[in-house]
Amino acid sequence: MVRPAVSLTSTDWSAAIAAARALLGTDALAAAADFHRLADAVFAAGDDALAARLTYLRAQATAASGDVAAAVSLVDEARNRLAATDQPGAALRTGLGRAHLLNEMGRHDEAAGECEAIIRAVAGGVIAGGVSLGDLDEPARSALAADAYQNLGLCHELRADWSAALEAYGRAESLHRSVGDDRGRGEVANNRAAVLLAVGRITEAEEAFGEATAALADDPALLLHPLAGLAELRLTTGDFQGALVVLGRASELVAGLDLPLTDSDRSLAAARAYEALNLHVEALAAYQEAAAFCAGSGLVVKHARAEWGRGRVLLASGATEASIEALGTAIELFRSAGQRQLLAGALVDRAAAWRELGHPNEALRTATEASVAAEAAGAVVEEVRAEAERAMSALAGGAADLAEVALGAARQAEDRVRIAPLQLALDALDARLALHSGDLGRARASLERAAAGIERAGAAIADVVLGRRFAHDKIDVFDALIGLEVAAAADGGDVDGTPVHLAVERARRQRLGSLRRRPTATDGTAATTGRFVSPTDVAVAVSAQRELDAVYAAMLRPADDLAALDHLRRRATQLESEISRARLTVVADAEAGAIDASTPAIMTLNWFVLDAVVYVLVGGVSGWVGPVAVGRLDAVIDAVERLDIQWQHLHDGFADRHLDRLTRRATSVLGELYDLLIRPIAGLLETGLLDTGLPENGLVTPSVERQAVPLVVSPSGVLHRVPFHALFDGERFLVERFDLSITPSVGDFLTREQTKEPASARALVLGAADETTPAVWREAHAVVRHLSHVTLHNGVNATAQTLRAEAPGAAIVHIAGHALFRRDNPMFSSVRLADRWFLAHEFLDLDLSGALVVLSACESARGDGHGEEVAGLTRAILGAGARTLVASLWPADDEATADLMGSFYSHLSTLGPSAALRAAQLDLITRRPHPYHWAPFVSIGGR
Repeated sequence: MVRPAVSLTSTDWSAAIAAARALLGTDALAAAADFHRLADAVFAAGDDALAARLTYLRAQATAASGDVAAAVSLVDEARNRLAATDQPGAALRTGLGRAHLLNEMGRHDEAAGECEAIIRAVAGGVIAGGVSLGDLDEPARSALAADAYQNLGLCHELRADWSAALEAYGRAESLHRSVGDDRGRGEVANNRAAVLLAVGRITEAEEAFGEATAALADDPALLLHPLAGLAELRLTTGDFQGALVVLGRASELVAGLDLPLTDSDRSLAAARAYEALNLHVEALAAYQEAAAFCAGSGLVVKHARAEWGRGRVLLASGATEASIEALGTAIELFRSAGQRQLLAGALVDRAAAWRELGHPNEALRTATEASVAAEAAGAVVEEVRAEAERAMSALAGGAADLAEVALGAARQAEDRVRIAPLQLALDALDARLALHSGDLGRARASLERAAAGIERAGAAIADVVLGRRFAHDKIDVFDALIGLEVAAAADGGDVDGTPVHLAVERARRQRLGSLRRRPTATDGTAATTGRFVSPTDVAVAVSAQRELDAVYAAMLRPADDLAALDHLRRRATQLESEISRARLTVVADAEAGAIDASTPAIMTLNWFVLDAVVYVLVGGVSGWVGPVAVGRLDAVIDAVERLDIQWQHLHDGFADRHLDRLTRRATSVLGELYDLLIRPIAGLLETGLLDTGLPENGLVTPSVERQAVPLVVSPSGVLHRVPFHALFDGERFLVERFDLSITPSVGDFLTREQTKEPASARALVLGAADETTPAVWREAHAVVRHLSHVTLHNGVNATAQTLRAEAPGAAIVHIAGHALFRRDNPMFSSVRLADRWFLAHEFLDLDLSGALVVLSACESARGDGHGEEVAGLTRAILGAGARTLVASLWPADDEATADLMGSFYSHLSTLGPSAALRAAQLDLITRRPHPYHWAPFVSIGGR
């Protein structure tokens, strides 16, 4: 930015000072330099008093730029200059700024001394040396004392001396009230609220934040502070929606103000919100930004907070060794600054990291240290967490009796605060201890309480992305309930699998989050998952999106240079994070509702994984049978990975000359998967066939191939990557016997089967071809020939704007082109349109209610890299309301896909989507027998 030079010869200093002040919010270092030049100039002109004030402004700018130690020296210089110009009151007031800086450096005792000196001087009417405070009248002295008590309260707060802090804040509020200073009273109320929150007095804290918000309503800059505190309170109590709403209001204020907030303030506030919702990539980036700003700046407390947050996120995302290092840095910084409360919290997290690394003794020692620190600080929340971690560490080390004692201590501490997330965590811990001791009744009761708490908290998160991330670290509770039901079924010899099915559906709903269409806005458009809160946010997102388009395009090209490909992936992750962080997520209320206990009339396989074993429940008109343990998870993963390698080799054109041999190899692996997953329940499937009234051998002749037995498959985890329709029994593929469709959950299938199709028969076809997909043009025209009321946009007209404008209300939406699956960030998976990549989360903003959506592109049905349930494009399109999605599990062949899609639409006029897809696959299998060519596409959702 080009800025005008400051004139040092002008006698109109006010304009130059105003220009320097304006720089404080955008370029603090430049502002400090301007104040330095101005101070020298006015000093040379003989205005010592103004020079002193400019020196103090220079100190403020220097502190904002991160050099706190230099700022302290400048405050001292300003104090001396003010004292020399017969301004003892103004000189005394600089002690407030000095105390603030000392607190930032962790020197709380010295900061308290500055405040106490001001209080004594005001009470006696003189400063050191007996100089009278003649330049301050009585109201000014009371206001100065109020500010001193306010700062003294902060010193006590930072030292975790809660009683002293509340007493000082009380005196400050009284003095502010006596001089009619509502703004000052609001600031103190905010500080008091923070103390009440720290000691677990939630109701009083909320009232105090309310007082602060009301008092500061007319001062947007100061209003940010109680809003941030109120958001923290919402996060603490598990009210995630409330936290996001408050943060949205705060962000709107920031967007409308030119505030001198430092980079560390912005980054820490954003990081805390991202972390609470398990948005690890975004949170880690924000914490790293804050840590980089604070390192070496003297901002000890903020630096410690940033390192602590970084350590927590690394731990939550599985980078345990790195988290140990970051948390160690935070602990040393908190210890040096005398931050006992925050020290206890960081110690708890480091204990958890040691436990995760398999060092229970070190974990127990660290958790015990955390408990001692928390008790000394009177920090009840940290005390509960510390005792809970002591219990988990003791249990990991085989000391179950000690674990029970620690859990009891945690319960006693938690009774003093009654905070829902803490209760939930202790219920889950109680269940673990009960399971360890074999007390299944106690375990079930505790798990039910914990599960109910998670469901209550998660019900307020309607956004499908946030819902899934929220449940990420809480799913163990639901898996444990499945385990209890499986154990009960085994003990009772009960073939009724309904209780297990209900437990599986409950767990799956937590993993999936909401897959229901969100309410529409008042103008009839879909309510968005996010909104940009300032022009700067829009500019950041647009710039990042443009570069991301280029990066995605480069990632699709064959890569001989693995280092270059890795660089592209890392850059993609950075850009995706920028876009996510520019968008403030806003959510709406949603009721979870009861799990549907009805049995589908269609034969259904409900899969789940427990303790590395794959189980299946078989459902039909006679109810649920099972669970049946069919095989080891590692054997399934091995087979799926071998298939993935072959799909990729064929896609890259490496093995065309060996297609016959590769066909036999692929069929062999698909036979292994059949033996693992289907053969153990073959008898149950045959019973299901008999119940339909069809021949026991199913569909073995072409004359009845259109009458296939419907089969719905609800996979779990890595099973989402299994092409069930292509499993081979030694004679036939399953597609030759069943009309098979995939569903994220049985409940979701029942809902989508009842979903009405759009009243309009309108179809939209988009074809975005390039030199690597020349058959897309042919495919698009072949599709159009079989549809009526169709609009075709091929080539340059197949744009994102066209999709946004014409997809809502269409009965069929067909998109042909490239797709990109983002393994490490699935909701940034995308389809390539003529103008840009259309991201998965953008589909959530479309109203696709009741539509059939066909993504004729590579890997468009892939889930996340760990196969943990549906993600990416599948999740987004189902979340946008589509009744059925047809998409691919692996990189599809361009020519084979064009043939398949033409056949699919030729059958669609008389068959449903899943049956039409099956018919098209049977048409193609005789000409292109390798499953790579005929089997990549699956039908997901309603049939």
